[in-house]
Amino acid sequence: MLFGLDLNDFSTGISAIITGSLLFTLLHYALSKQVKEEDLNHDAIGGYFGVIGTLYAVLIGLVIYDATSKYTSASNNISSESKAIGETHLYAKQFKSGNISSEISSLLINYIDEIVRSDWQHLAEDKNNPKAREFLSQIMLKIESIEPKTTKEEMYLPILLQSATNMAESRMVRFDNTTHSLPSCEWVLLSFSASLTLLTSLFLRVGKTFPQIALSFILSISILTSLYAVLMFSEPYKGSLRLPMGQLLLIQKVLHGEFGRF
Repeated sequence: MLFGLDLNDFSTGISAIITGSLLFTLLHYALSKQVKEEDLNHDAIGGYFGVIGTLYAVLIGLVIYDATSKYTSASNNISSESKAIGETHLYAKQFKSGNISSEISSLLINYIDEIVRSDWQHLAEDKNNPKAREFLSQIMLKIESIEPKTTKEEMYLPILLQSATNMAESRMVRFDNTTHSLPSCEWVLLSFSASLTLLTSLFLRVGKTFPQIALSFILSISILTSLYAVLMFSEPYKGSLRLPMGQLLLIQKVLHGEFGRF
């Protein structure tokens, strides 16, 4: 949040962008009335603006690519986690001795239910979900305590353990994505470069008042929108652009038997 505003919400973010752009446009207009035309060297200012604007364009391109890559990676991780939960459930069915299969399935159902119920809220608050983590711990302990009775169970035990490990690792990656978003140094560089670009543009003149106001507004709204895009993509579990649960909801239905036996 910035000044108490939830910028991850589209309506708040867009309102902030428009407000910021209007304020910048007013500042540009006020400055144009104070600085005389003959005091400005348009060729020099244009050259400086070109260099600084190019620097910002390169930086924003690299950072947006980094942010969208992390967003896509987080989306793929949800699919991987769903697959690992389904595989753990499937491999647990291969253990016919005792109540191993039913106990693991019951724990998996509790685990996926808790993920769907609370995990996304915890992710939005940059917190872990202790209840889901406890269910996961119980699943791992249960699998590690298995003593195979048949050759088939001996064969499936390392496979089951690996799928459960993949499930735990996917969960770890999911929470790591929300606690380690865009590095502070990238935000500092972006903010500094954007500020330089906007400040330099204050000394640009196009002659008449209306074109001057229009171009100032377009420039400021473009820069603020690009920064806002970085913010939204760098936090995949927050606000209007947060990732959907997708396949986790599907796996929950499968474990509850809504599609028949699995």
